[in-house]
Amino acid sequence: MLLNLAIYAQSDTNRLNTIPLDVLKAQDIIAGRASTNVEVVSASRSSKRIKDLPVTIHVVTQEEIRKNGYITLVDVMKAVPGVRVSQPGSGLDGETFLFRGQIGNYYTKILINNIPIQPSVAGGIAIGAQLPIAQARQIEIIYGPASAVYGADAMTGVINIITDSPSSCSFAQANVTLGEYGYQHVNFMAGGKVGKNKNILKYTFYGNRGKRDDLNIRHNKEVELVGQLSSEFSYKGNVFSPLPHFFASKRMSSDQVNYLRLLNTNPDQVLDSIQATYPYYQGDANKGLVNALPQESSLFGIQLEYRDFTFSYNNLFRSNHSSLGRSPDIFSYAHPDNYIADRIERTTLSYNKAWQRFALTVNASYLKYRMDVGSTYGVNYASFASSRAYTYEASDDLFFEALGTYSINKYMEVTAGFSATLSGNLPPVNESDTPFNPNDYRAFSTTQRPPHAVFGHFGDNPILHTITGYFAQLLYQRDNLTLIAGVREDASSEFTTNVDSANVVGTFYPRVAVLYKFSDNLSVRASYGRAFKAPSARNTYSSLALPVIFNGTRVPNLVQYERVPNEDLSPEFVTSYEVGVRYTLNSNIDFDLTGYYSRIDQLITQSLIPLDTAIYGANAVSQFQAQNSFRTRSAVNDVNSRSDLYGLQLAVRLSNLWPLLKFNADVYLNYAEGSEVLPNEENEEISVPRMVPKFMGQLNFSIEPFKHTYFRFENVFMTDWVRRFVPRAQASDFKIAGYYNLDFIGRYQLSKNLGVFLKIRNVFDAEYAGIGSDGLDVDLVYNPQMKRNVQFGASFRL
Repeated sequence: MLLNLAIYAQSDTNRLNTIPLDVLKAQDIIAGRASTNVEVVSASRSSKRIKDLPVTIHVVTQEEIRKNGYITLVDVMKAVPGVRVSQPGSGLDGETFLFRGQIGNYYTKILINNIPIQPSVAGGIAIGAQLPIAQARQIEIIYGPASAVYGADAMTGVINIITDSPSSCSFAQANVTLGEYGYQHVNFMAGGKVGKNKNILKYTFYGNRGKRDDLNIRHNKEVELVGQLSSEFSYKGNVFSPLPHFFASKRMSSDQVNYLRLLNTNPDQVLDSIQATYPYYQGDANKGLVNALPQESSLFGIQLEYRDFTFSYNNLFRSNHSSLGRSPDIFSYAHPDNYIADRIERTTLSYNKAWQRFALTVNASYLKYRMDVGSTYGVNYASFASSRAYTYEASDDLFFEALGTYSINKYMEVTAGFSATLSGNLPPVNESDTPFNPNDYRAFSTTQRPPHAVFGHFGDNPILHTITGYFAQLLYQRDNLTLIAGVREDASSEFTTNVDSANVVGTFYPRVAVLYKFSDNLSVRASYGRAFKAPSARNTYSSLALPVIFNGTRVPNLVQYERVPNEDLSPEFVTSYEVGVRYTLNSNIDFDLTGYYSRIDQLITQSLIPLDTAIYGANAVSQFQAQNSFRTRSAVNDVNSRSDLYGLQLAVRLSNLWPLLKFNADVYLNYAEGSEVLPNEENEEISVPRMVPKFMGQLNFSIEPFKHTYFRFENVFMTDWVRRFVPRAQASDFKIAGYYNLDFIGRYQLSKNLGVFLKIRNVFDAEYAGIGSDGLDVDLVYNPQMKRNVQFGASFRL
């Protein structure tokens, strides 16, 4: 999607006023850290220095990735200013990160070599070790909405993973890591050049393979819930207790209240009552059985560059235990072989050509996404005789983009282009006792399977849709002033992209940003942007219907609807303002202070809605009852729902402050406030944004006390926050405790080509919570994170 780096490698003083990007220059690297002189392409879609751009941007260099042993994207994001992470996140989403108050897996545009990697059916990507992080030359992270040039999904920012490319005849690198709990990971990359003069073929091969036998999340820390049901009632117990989620979701019947009150006096009676509802439940009244929770990932990639053409292929796979972050009474942790796994295959072809004043880029890609047919949830209710509920989803995306950049004069350039995506989706099918037959789904087809004997076509919603966009952007740069002004129009066959009128199917999304330099060391910037997030097919068509079982026998004609589609979902819209100051005190110390405000309208959340018997039949039932009618779960949004987030972010970078020890430090502080109006029937307002701690600090520092020796310490601390799922109650009753965590890596370089390292995650074995897994009422009260894990390995580079 961006101008390919090869363009700039061929540039000269007469071409497009850009700077070569093939290799970071020595003066742009300070002890392995990117300076503000580093060139990026993600912010403006043409090569510019960070210090000249009127946006907030963070670049992670190749040397940082290697020294710190980053393997997953979330490893990287953990060390990025103002970003909090969850490792694990959930079975469906893998690892997750929170970026400007939203789940980055879905609300941030993630690219590999400038082209999107997120499948349309999900509207995001599950993150594991399947992305080419160890093979990246640099990772560019842009804060703030960027729909003006990237289209849908660039709500909170853009992340561009740019893989390495051969600059010499040949190169090779590899890393091998072993650790506790059966952790194994290996990655490699090799490439080179053949040919002469202009007929040079560059080739690169790379891959990852990793697994972990167990995530080590068995927390003994007790969860305390006080006052969420009534002022005189409280609960204190293990996070994997089967009972707290009734309390935390506030969907308790009077009988369930009594179960809680009996917990300390008669746990056997409580257990009997649980097993009457969930016959496959394993454990006791205080804690569900938690067995090994494995994960797995792999990657294979190839890239070929010849003259003005680039071809690439990526095959990405990841697998996580399906119950992660979910309540143990309903979802089983007892069986290691319940997993959610998916595979992405992306094939791309790019054409890049530069003339004296004009450059052209054409990108085409095909992205194929398939969930593994063996993906299952371990469920404890009686509707599935095997206690396994099979699930499946799929999508195919054809993407085409053409853009041109024209240098009007030495001060101005304009970039304009269009993009089109054709998507075929099979949203998550209704869960079943048997695996999905992949032959029942054909790419870009809306043909349904034969109707189910009980559920008919419920949960079978293949769709075909398109989205097209046109954009233009002007960049003006003269003396001390830089201005970016861009606009984009998108149109979709599935939904309106206008927040104000359902009669308009296309609208403009602007971005305006300005920077003024008082000197080479001091600059101020301001920006405004709007963006939208399309409702994914996974959200829109989420479906779950179950047969009604009583005393082990199915009740004829009755169907229990746990989740139903909502085809009336509209996009979410964000409006963002940002102001910032960059100040370089000297060659060793620089500051970046950012103030930001973002508002999301038509916020999508999971809620309870009336079960429409006109659609689902007079015999449709649900476990939720209100005023003699049934209610069921569905994704909802409306024009009254919104999320407001105000923040202040300070980044202080200290480079080589103590030359004898090569001491580097990053100090990141983030303060946030806000509110949300949820799209339930009452449009209740909560006084703080969900998942966002009021205060978060990150202190990362490294030293090299001896020759060839490197130590790094990554510290994170934050205050409490409101959990992701909040029912109709005061948000203050659903706060999760803050925490402090420390990660460590030590590295010793044995020779020019070979090094060894030691990594300790969660050095103090802290028990703390991550981001809520799914935002559903079946989430655990808090999402337990990995405890201490020791890893060691070796790195090779030739």
